[in-house]
Amino acid sequence: MQFVAIVFLGMWLYALGSLVTLPCKIVGMKRRSEDIRTFLTRRRLLFLGGLYLITAPLVGLVIFGISGAGIGGSNASGVSDTLVVLGWLNLGTFLVAGCFALGGACLWRRS
Repeated sequence: MQFVAIVFLGMWLYALGSLVTLPCKIVGMKRRSEDIRTFLTRRRLLFLGGLYLITAPLVGLVIFGISGAGIGGSNASGVSDTLVVLGWLNLGTFLVAGCFALGGACLWRRS
């Protein structure tokens, strides 16, 4: 069970890193007037879209589990509203990024 949690954490960290570095790479390639199609292939867009959609609810589920333990009467305390809002923002960001990546993969055409 802990191995699965570590794998999902690694997937989430990879998705977060790619979500941050991907726009920077695209802007850099556009400034150097390189072709983006050599970097963003349809396969990469499908992979990233699936990864974003799979890892989107992970932070929210962790926060929900922690707050549920606090409500259930255990010694664990609940979480602050700020963490809940950050969990929802994480969910929305990854869902939007996943939809854009999958939409881009569906509309991607070779020239």
